[in-house]
Amino acid sequence: MTLLLGVILILSDTFEQRPAFHIAALTFLPVLLSSIRSSIRLIGVTEALPAGRSQLMGQAWIYILLAAFIPVLLYHSILLTLSSHAKFVGGVWRTN
Repeated sequence: MTLLLGVILILSDTFEQRPAFHIAALTFLPVLLSSIRSSIRLIGVTEALPAGRSQLMGQAWIYILLAAFIPVLLYHSILLTLSSHAKFVGGVWRTN
């Protein structure tokens, strides 16, 4: 939701010919920083486990991309569990 709102604000400011760099930085900097942190972790793991380097590098993209979207998934799952419309039925959270 934050990324969507940020993109909408960036586009609206751009079309109105107002500066939008500060909004772009606030929108995409957390995603960029989490991707950088994941890349550094991946480099550390490949240095610690040189035998599995080829297998790790084959799946490296998923470690980098998931780090950016895990907070979004956690946010929505917390909202779902706190919502009064959600019910736990048959081992799955369902909404009315």
